[in-house]
Amino acid sequence: MFLEAEGPTALRPEMIRVLCFSTQEQLVESPVGAERCVVALAAVWNGQQGFVAVLVRSLDQPAVRRFTYTEPLRTLEDLEGAAQEGHGLVSSMGFTLDSGDFAGLEGPEQKLRFTRWNQLRKPRQRSAAATADSEQPLRAEVPTASTPEELGGGAVLGRIALVQKGGDEKPDWLTQLLAFF
Repeated sequence: MFLEAEGPTALRPEMIRVLCFSTQEQLVESPVGAERCVVALAAVWNGQQGFVAVLVRSLDQPAVRRFTYTEPLRTLEDLEGAAQEGHGLVSSMGFTLDSGDFAGLEGPEQKLRFTRWNQLRKPRQRSAAATADSEQPLRAEVPTASTPEELGGGAVLGRIALVQKGGDEKPDWLTQLLAFF
């Protein structure tokens, strides 16, 4: 049985058995009303016990609901059964999941799916441009911050112009000097 509960959602890639995502967004009833959502299902095995979680990520606000399997999972067969029950939960919400065989994927594909899981599980406000793009929800985005504060702190070591405008003219000495800092 799955119950909604708070808790960690971080995964270790070497323990993941199943990691699948919804193929489209759906309207889902939540405590604040109907919201556009996507879902993901993860099943992990540490060699002794398993864990299955379903995340429901709202696209309208930065919120994630977490459902976990409540019974102890002591064997791989128990884990597979819980993952199937998770598929049933997701289907009851109106979602369709893609293939979830994480172990059978190549390294780059595993990394891409793992990155997508991390983006889905961390609720942040999405930009209007990202929200408008419903074809690839929660895909990797390039940060557009330009100050150290927007990047989360730290110092900017330097900025270098990659393209010079204005033909063959060589930049003045001050521009050349500043390019090193």
